[in-house]
Amino acid sequence: MQLISQWSIDRYIRSCASRASLNVVWRDGQVPQCDGKTVYLPSIKLMTTDAEVNEIIHSATHEVGHVLHTDFNVLKGKKFDPESAFFFILNLIEDHRVNYLNAEAYEGDKSNDDEYYGRECPKTIAKVVDKGALELAQLLSWEASIHGDYAPTLGATKFKVLHPDTNDKLAKYSSVLRNIRTIEDPTLGTQASYDLAVQIAKDVFGEEPPPDEGGGDKEDEESEGDEGEGAPEGTESGDEDGEEDGEGEGGGSKGDKGEDGDGDDEVKAGKPIIVKYEELSKSDDSKKFSGTPVKIDYSTTKVGSEMTTIQRPVVSLR
Repeated sequence: MQLISQWSIDRYIRSCASRASLNVVWRDGQVPQCDGKTVYLPSIKLMTTDAEVNEIIHSATHEVGHVLHTDFNVLKGKKFDPESAFFFILNLIEDHRVNYLNAEAYEGDKSNDDEYYGRECPKTIAKVVDKGALELAQLLSWEASIHGDYAPTLGATKFKVLHPDTNDKLAKYSSVLRNIRTIEDPTLGTQASYDLAVQIAKDVFGEEPPPDEGGGDKEDEESEGDEGEGAPEGTESGDEDGEEDGEGEGGGSKGDKGEDGDGDDEVKAGKPIIVKYEELSKSDDSKKFSGTPVKIDYSTTKVGSEMTTIQRPVVSLR
């Protein structure tokens, strides 16, 4: 690696990190990581390969993306099992959303993302297959095929159907993921990723989500009744027509009611609109809910072969 290239890479990564007010620290043998204030990266040397540089840049921009787009407060109070399918699914979905938002904002990130995942994703899937975890391998293939929408290398890759039953179950969530990844607001987007992970974990893997620590359900019930809280700062309004009457959540004074109609006033005011899961899954417009505050209603969602009422019928994305 030439000195001029090392300088250019350092400058590029520091510029990316500045978007999230992050410091950059280079250390020999460092495993890429971020503590919310600083990105730690392995030092680039003369013998560092192009593929390694690509991975370092990806690691940096990916961590910046999490700081900008992931609200970890949404996940506080959950007893996560790092070895569970749910934890794997949640990471995969939220990483997909973060990578998509980075790629949409910066052509350099999009190109680097394509190079990295085009090279690493097939290898990762092959390793999972070798371990005999075909359901997880199919999950990775499903995400990679959707990732291929904007990553041409992945888009040109032919992924085999490794587990037909899992493949069929995941197919109905493809449009949902494409819509969720366009949500720019950190709180709304992270909550939407969490809720989709809950659905996939139950439907595909038969696994329940992690329990709340200290009885978090009470807070959820109270949040459903909140009418005076506005949408998070920075939320942009979208064009989506609301299909349900306004319920007075967010934005205006307590007790405001939306009127019947297309819901444009509610959206323009930055108030969350309620969208049934079925609408997300049937939508063909991948940017339909971009920047729009939404609540995803899973109350009539079919999980497996049974009609299930989710514990929190209307998930409040605050």
